[in-house]
Amino acid sequence: MNDLEQTRDYVFRNYERKYRVTLRFADENVEKALEIYRFGVENCFGIVEAINSVYGYRYRRMENFLKECKLWKEGEGWLHWRVLTKLYMDYESKKDRVRVEIMIYHLAPEWLIGEHDIRECEAIFWDLIVESKMEWIIYAAVHGTIDVGDDVKQHEIGYMLDCSQEAEYIITVWKRNKITDSAEGTFELENYRLYGELIC
Repeated sequence: MNDLEQTRDYVFRNYERKYRVTLRFADENVEKALEIYRFGVENCFGIVEAINSVYGYRYRRMENFLKECKLWKEGEGWLHWRVLTKLYMDYESKKDRVRVEIMIYHLAPEWLIGEHDIRECEAIFWDLIVESKMEWIIYAAVHGTIDVGDDVKQHEIGYMLDCSQEAEYIITVWKRNKITDSAEGTFELENYRLYGELIC
């Protein structure tokens, strides 16, 4: 499970014993907890449903252990990382050179970070242009190409168990190396759509 290294580190740094009925904090139990955590996130299952699916019965010791490992937060859901994903488009004509950057702040599980679906990213790019009332960009840059920068994982976490989340965006328009327009706001983002992994 190398794609969960930072989540594993987070567990080892933040584990806190709270319950009398729980599992011993040991590598093998942490690995099993991470397996259930990933299964729960990928299937949009709550903690009880995820554990029941893996073990075939309700396993309270594991429920409590997942909470102690900070992988699940009661009333909020599974641990996710706050991520900045940057979409950008460059367009050059005889008269103008335009660069449009969209920064999206959202939550994602560690194993998806960096694995973008370019078609979904393009669709989100245009959705946000329309959402921000900057439709003129569509006409000015219809021949531009959209690309995705590397995800930047923030030093923040969040918890969720839903089909979508409220994400933040910032749009910046550059012409000849000067900012000429900008917009920001929030929008409903289907979970993991940027990665082509819709779960609901």
